[in-house]
Amino acid sequence: MHTRVNDGFLPAPGESDRKPAATVVVTTPDGKSHGNTKTYAWSDFSASKDRCDVRLGPCTFSGDLKTYRMKGESDGTAVDLNLLR
Repeated sequence: MHTRVNDGFLPAPGESDRKPAATVVVTTPDGKSHGNTKTYAWSDFSASKDRCDVRLGPCTFSGDLKTYRMKGESDGTAVDLNLLR
């Protein structure tokens, strides 16, 4: 099994001329990629200053330095991952 994790959130905060986007892509063992990048309004974005908790539309990335959870959906492709450090 090969896994590559990226929070998928774009762009960096403060780039007001761009809209935030989240990418959800799953690559199957045969090499085919499924998913897409979706753009959202800034009002759909939030991030905690106190802990790892980022939300953009239906996509979330949260954790406590030991365990992280990443959830997202784009064009019928969904992920719900628990990551252990």
